[in-house]
Amino acid sequence: MKKFILLLIVPFLSFSQIDVGDYTSKYIEHYDYNYSQDTYLPTGEDSGWLDINWYFSEEYYSMFAEGESLKYWYEYAGAIDFDGVSCDAYNIEDGRMLLVDYENQRLLFFTDLDDNNIYLTMTTVTKIEKK
Repeated sequence: MKKFILLLIVPFLSFSQIDVGDYTSKYIEHYDYNYSQDTYLPTGEDSGWLDINWYFSEEYYSMFAEGESLKYWYEYAGAIDFDGVSCDAYNIEDGRMLLVDYENQRLLFFTDLDDNNIYLTMTTVTKIEKK
């Protein structure tokens, strides 16, 4: 069964903060942080095609996949750079972080924050459409 970590949808708009509405994503990939290379490397595990339906509001998002429904509250934290791309950052209620990369049309979810303030795992969601 495919793992999925909270994901937020990319509205393909140039202004900050996600556009409220319904979305569908089709592909998910998982990465682990590599200290020696100072980058995230694909795990190859549980990555691939996975249909996820999303609803984003100004204060929470809901995701629906493989018969499960989850709701997460989040808060806009501002714009940050990731891999040379400006992204909108959101703090999720359970300590995870979401980046919305409008330029590459993807969502990046970060988990497992270590003592050095590095997130050890990253999940990306791509192939996103607004309904």
